[in-house]
Amino acid sequence: MARRPGSPVAAGAADGSTQQQPETIAPDDQGARPILFPAVVWVAALTLAGCVPAVADDVVLAPWAAGLWALAGIGLAVARLATGGRPRHGDARSTRRLVAVALAGAGLGLFAWLTSLVAWLTLQITLGGRAGAPSLALAGAVAGAVLGWGVGRLLNGQRVRRRLLLGGATLLLSALAVLFVVLTGPRDLSRYPDPAASPYRLPWTPGVPRLCVQGNRAVVSHRAGEEFAYDFAMPVGSDVCAARAGVVCRVDTGHDGNGPGAPNNGVLVDHGDGTFGGYYHVRQHGSYVRPGQPVRQGERLAASGNVGRSLLPHLHFEVTDEEGRTLPVTFADVPTDAGVPRMFGRYTSGNGP
Repeated sequence: MARRPGSPVAAGAADGSTQQQPETIAPDDQGARPILFPAVVWVAALTLAGCVPAVADDVVLAPWAAGLWALAGIGLAVARLATGGRPRHGDARSTRRLVAVALAGAGLGLFAWLTSLVAWLTLQITLGGRAGAPSLALAGAVAGAVLGWGVGRLLNGQRVRRRLLLGGATLLLSALAVLFVVLTGPRDLSRYPDPAASPYRLPWTPGVPRLCVQGNRAVVSHRAGEEFAYDFAMPVGSDVCAARAGVVCRVDTGHDGNGPGAPNNGVLVDHGDGTFGGYYHVRQHGSYVRPGQPVRQGERLAASGNVGRSLLPHLHFEVTDEEGRTLPVTFADVPTDAGVPRMFGRYTSGNGP
């Protein structure tokens, strides 16, 4: 068949070459960016993350929980890659591609873990002690779904916007981590007594793990005169036990409600050596003891609550001198951290009569 001299095919045949049409690259594939999950995956993941605190309570803050979320995210990312995922330039089986997929999955999992932390804290502050697990789960699910939709849209948008979001979040979290390490916790451990000889044990039922939401020199409070106080998260109605034996010298549990300026409830125990153990934010009419009553170490004192200047259900424990100044103490049943509970650490009580 004769070809016209002016056609591109004829021109290519004349000089021994073949001219091909340029390949069209879909806009979504340009730049070989790493795998990103669609918004629906973010919505599903963060909805689940918002529900988890209603069931797991403060366990969501445990470091191993972060590992589980990260592994789940990596597994989801690899599964998407194996089943096709979103097409991208290059060899999907390459090591570089696999690493990018794993990092994206870990990022999804860790973001979901952070969402569960924020959900737990927010729900405890807003609804703690005033709503059951179904209400907490519903509120967390709605908040997680809204957050997931927003994050999914942002991360699947323009590359510049995505990089600004990820870069800003990384810088913020890094700065917060540095400030947390530098500005919180014990100033000088030499001021604390040896935990092996400490007369104090954690003030709740033995065998139960609790989260220390604020330790010494914390973020929200525990500065200046109350620097050596501790806050332990516990559901309303949990048993508060004597950290040390003594005689009850004050009981005040007639108040209810929490917020700035709200009156507090508490039980004060005289240890007989010029020091006093204070147990605060207990539930209204929740005392099991009366003034003048001797108590043994580990004996029940009151039911915990969320009363007074309190953000969430917890026990505020402190040891003071006769002037009301807090004193540095250690706990004999805290084998780590030099016997000094640290913020966001989980500790199991070894207390008992």
